[in-house]
Amino acid sequence: MPADPRLRRTAVLLGVLSIPALILAAHLYVMYHAQGIGLDFVGIVVLELCHWYLWALAGPLVWRLALRWPVTGPGRARGIVRHAVAALVISVLVVAAYIATMILPTLSSRWSALRTIARSALALTGIKVTVTGAERLPRGNAVILFNHTSYMDAVIIASVLPGEPAFVAKKEFADQAFAGSFMRRLGVSFVERFDAAASLADAETVTGLAKAGRLFVFFPEGTFTRRAGLLGFYMGAFKVAAEANLPVVPGVLRGVRTLLRGDQWFPRRTPVSVVIEEPIQPSGTDFTAMLAMRDAARAAMLKHVGEPDLGALEKPAAPSG
Repeated sequence: MPADPRLRRTAVLLGVLSIPALILAAHLYVMYHAQGIGLDFVGIVVLELCHWYLWALAGPLVWRLALRWPVTGPGRARGIVRHAVAALVISVLVVAAYIATMILPTLSSRWSALRTIARSALALTGIKVTVTGAERLPRGNAVILFNHTSYMDAVIIASVLPGEPAFVAKKEFADQAFAGSFMRRLGVSFVERFDAAASLADAETVTGLAKAGRLFVFFPEGTFTRRAGLLGFYMGAFKVAAEANLPVVPGVLRGVRTLLRGDQWFPRRTPVSVVIEEPIQPSGTDFTAMLAMRDAARAAMLKHVGEPDLGALEKPAAPSG
């Protein structure tokens, strides 16, 4: 069976990119060794490979920018500058976020770096984020809910939340080479969406971490769609809050769906607002108490979301095979 041409092209590209990575890694190793600084050669190679591969990942984004803003006609000079700046910003921020997360020794230092990078990205792209109610965030651990509207949601949340928030993400991300390692270094918890027994076990694990002092961020809708509106809420976040006796804090993102829709590659410049509502304390650990928290959180979020109440749960598509 002939090999897929795309796989051959990918293998060739990775091979070509590996050559300068190995050369630079050897150069750094020799340079630091001559100065009496002992560094692990394998570690240097891994970092340089990540660096060059991330540049390759940024390439298609830069190409799409070039197609969107042509450099011909009367605005040619401005287009060239815009492309150069966009390429530099995208490459530097993507590489910086990944490398900082992989090499910084503590969770707090990784989140501090990531928060700085996220805010820099928003500032450089002219996206203004307004936060209302930040003083309502509990000083201790809590379960924070946000409506899910876009892949940019996590960037906005990372730029505004303090400390080291722990996102809860679908388990499919855990097996992805770059995303999985990146998210694990940030303390993300992965939950199963298709196997009921595994999903319950994951919820118990998250509950244990919540009791230990983690600040958890949930998207209770479980996913997002092209349709504007608030989907139904899954019960996982409320189960964790009730069993760990933690407040649920409703949060609302507005403008992020317009900023980057599901079928877009590049964000549009649009104002974004984040609203934090009053914490909701659990009244017990039974299912009735969980439902009461869910309904109260949903009502609080609907006041600010500016989109219709879709109500129904969005079932994720099961993985093929």
